[in-house]
Amino acid sequence: MGMFDFRSLEDHSFKTEWGTLDCYNHRASAYHLTLFPYFDAYLKKNGLIPSVQWPQGKRFCLALSHDVDNIGYYSLSEKLNMIKRSLSQARGLKKAGVVALIRSCLQWGRGAKNKVLSRTDPYHCFEKWLEIEDRYRAKSTFFFSTPVPLELQEIEDCAYLLEDYLQFDGEKIQVTDLMRQLNQRGWEVGLHPAIQTHKNLALLEQQKKMIDKILPQPIQSVRQHFLMFDPMTTPQIHSRAGFSFDSTYGFNKQVGFRAGTSFPFYFQDSTTLELPLIIQDVSMFRHLSAMGLGLTAAKELIGQIMQRVANVGGVMTVLWHPNTIAAVDPEYAEMYLKAYEFLLDLAQKEGAWITSVGEAGRYFKENLEPTVKTAFQDLDVKDLGKFVSCMTEPPFPNRL
Repeated sequence: MGMFDFRSLEDHSFKTEWGTLDCYNHRASAYHLTLFPYFDAYLKKNGLIPSVQWPQGKRFCLALSHDVDNIGYYSLSEKLNMIKRSLSQARGLKKAGVVALIRSCLQWGRGAKNKVLSRTDPYHCFEKWLEIEDRYRAKSTFFFSTPVPLELQEIEDCAYLLEDYLQFDGEKIQVTDLMRQLNQRGWEVGLHPAIQTHKNLALLEQQKKMIDKILPQPIQSVRQHFLMFDPMTTPQIHSRAGFSFDSTYGFNKQVGFRAGTSFPFYFQDSTTLELPLIIQDVSMFRHLSAMGLGLTAAKELIGQIMQRVANVGGVMTVLWHPNTIAAVDPEYAEMYLKAYEFLLDLAQKEGAWITSVGEAGRYFKENLEPTVKTAFQDLDVKDLGKFVSCMTEPPFPNRL
């Protein structure tokens, strides 16, 4: 679905500490619209978008996903890779590199201590996600990273290796085995590539080929690490690398509708279908750099956003990081887990088709794309103020 130039919605003059654009850059923030699929609501109110039918007669779609940023909390391999990377950065006297080096050394020491004591690694909890989703007959997408050359790594990149070990279903297996088992059981495996890949096609292709060699079929879905995304270049890079679906386009510091729509769409000159990311776990709960919500407020927000997506028959794409339910901090682990279970419970009650990013994208392309594309073709977004009037509830910032 081609729509319009998304640059017109955002101010590119400043970025977050991670180098990304966020809700504060968005023109819709001035109208308090970012928590609403305002384009969808406008088209529906004016009778320009027909009823959308998802499989089994479901009224909207919930696309589940997990970004695998870490494999082990005590992993000596990950900590060693972090030390190597930090040393490389610290040699250039970069402050971030020096700080990361100190932190990595301390983490390596902690990991070595717990290895000696043979403690169970709390991050080895992938089977728990499968058990939870199985209860709802749902599948999700697990986005994995793969190694890249040291000189192309950023401090924030994932540090695990494909040959690293973890405990899964009572067995000691490698990351490659975990990918194969997830794939065999019907879950989707996608790529969570290095930060530089959002502007580096060759590196992205290299990382994709690593996973393609592991699985019996090429992977189809991608999500950029730290949501690194340039609307003018990244979609074309995804397309040329052979990805069918991306789910990067969203906010790091807030939940909501960065594209103003819950429906998948195409960026200009790209054949990769974008499923915009609507809710990210850490965006809700992280205190210092995000919304800092408690569980009660998070549930209220999840319910509000889900109802807004359900009202227009769109796709609610969500991200929960696998390690968040690890018992490193029991209070936070319980909050992340209860919020995810609440999300699935509510989605089932509200009549959602719960599936993976890839399955949601495939169904949309095969069944709904022409209908939705027609509705968006002539949408004029120069005056965002006109979309406020289509809200069924006032979009005031103090609702939460």
